[in-house]
Amino acid sequence: MKTSRSLQLFVLGLVLVLIGGLTAAWTQTSGGQVSVRDVRFMGTNGQQLSALLYVPKGVSAEKPAPGILAVHGYLNLTRLKSRDSHFADHCPPKQV
Repeated sequence: MKTSRSLQLFVLGLVLVLIGGLTAAWTQTSGGQVSVRDVRFMGTNGQQLSALLYVPKGVSAEKPAPGILAVHGYLNLTRLKSRDSHFADHCPPKQV
């Protein structure tokens, strides 16, 4: 009986981890509408930096879209990245 109960808890734990991972992936990609790419580049001091690049479907060099840079650390507040914060409304558009 004890091993049966342990096995049930183990399987339940695996199912919860799988569901959590799938939910996180679905949320991060807006249900598959955004691709997430790992980007690596050299900083000004020669240190390698990494970032995640979120690219919505339909965006290309021919069909560009505005971008927002959210830096981890200084002013990395959740309320600034909230969908309802209108943070981007205060940033002037920049032509690159």
